[in-house]
Amino acid sequence: MGEVSQDVSLGAALDTFREAFNEEEMKMCNWHLENLEYANASLLSRLSVTFWDQDDPYDMGGDHCFLPGGNGRLVQALVENVPIQYEKTIQTIRYGSDGVQVVVGGCQIYEGDMVLCTVPLGVMKSRCLRGSLMQ
Repeated sequence: MGEVSQDVSLGAALDTFREAFNEEEMKMCNWHLENLEYANASLLSRLSVTFWDQDDPYDMGGDHCFLPGGNGRLVQALVENVPIQYEKTIQTIRYGSDGVQVVVGGCQIYEGDMVLCTVPLGVMKSRCLRGSLMQ
């Protein structure tokens, strides 16, 4: 099989197969393609034919299920007895083999084994984060 250009969309590549389908097969194909768009949160025309499934090795296998009461219950169980800080300005995150230090507001230091720091998409797009925070 030959090389595939990286600038071809998944939608364009799949369009080449459409003419081979009869009406019933086309309905089935469209259902799968719509499900693929749903799963990738994007139109097939905006997905790369080369890289659309690059996260598959990290996919969680097994049956899909719904949690009674919603997924929020899972998060609540995970953070039980875990201190959560909101509206803090982080100056520095230092980490190494002995743990992590988070410097907040220049004077307050939190220490732990690990840290989960969420950053709004707009902040990431502005590229105002420096150093290892962008890795």
